Amino acid sequence: MVSAISARIHNIIKPLPTFAFDFNLRRYTKGEEDEDDEDDDDEEGDEEEGDDEEMDGEGEEEEEEENGMGDTRSVGRKKRGKKAEKKASDKRVLTSATVTKLCERAAGGDALGAARNLFRAYRAAAHYGDEDGDEEAGVRLASSAAFHSLVTFVLEESDTILRGLLGHAPAAHPDEARLFKPHQQSRWRKVEPLAKSFLGNTLHLLGQLTDADMSRFLLARLNASVPFMHSFERITRKTLKTVLQLFGSGEPALRVQSILLIRNMAAVLPPPTLERAAKGVYRQFAANAKFINASSIEHVFFMQTCVVGRCRLTPG
Repeated sequence: MVSAISARIHNIIKPLPTFAFDFNLRRYTKGEEDEDDEDDDDEEGDEEEGDDEEMDGEGEEEEEEENGMGDTRSVGRKKRGKKAEKKASDKRVLTSATVTKLCERAAGGDALGAARNLFRAYRAAAHYGDEDGDEEAGVRLASSAAFHSLVTFVLEESDTILRGLLGHAPAAHPDEARLFKPHQQSRWRKVEPLAKSFLGNTLHLLGQLTDADMSRFLLARLNASVPFMHSFERITRKTLKTVLQLFGSGEPALRVQSILLIRNMAAVLPPPTLERAAKGVYRQFAANAKFINASSIEHVFFMQTCVVGRCRLTPG
């Protein structure tokens, strides 16, 4: 039975396909409504002439004040409109040619400024289609082709770029990659914000995908960047939660890629990652084992093997 399962897993793991990311940009429009409230007061009674003149004078002053406030509101709205137009015009438009230049300058991790610009653009790409997604980044993507080029390059080269910024060459072997401690490097303080930006935005992008092949590709790239999660406990917790959900409900190939990432996180990252991973894998197995049929029994046996494997791990 074990050999049969192993053969099945071998058939499931296939080379990651080449694909094109494609998102539709959702446009949100918000209308602003201004309401002016007017109160009319009628007073009845007989009063002396001096009092009437005094009341008329006060009424004129109040009317002038109301007109002044109305003018102030109008000017304020015009200023806000001009600021919004200026802010929109100040955003940098990323065409395919611009993305190519960004990638060339940041390749290898030789320049911190170039890498910072690249990850800022990647943030805009990861939030492509979100409401106000590119507002903080200050850039916007001109086309889906620019989006595809940027996202593909960053996912494939982020690990090399971050290691280069820390003064290290790319890992020659997976074991070497797992033993790497970026948070102990002298340049980590400058590289830390870029690593956090990449991990957080990639996790956000993973949550927006519906295609299994794309999700599998992102999981594989996150697996290569696990050592950089060491200093970000919150990102680690959110990543583990998302990947466990994919492990419990994804298609066979996605389950395999998910458990590989979970195993790497449990072995490399500090406690309580191992404990959380073991509990999460067992809960997903228990949820799937409640209802077994001919089509799901193979996956349940695979998840059972994963549970046993998690119990054998020791924290690194």
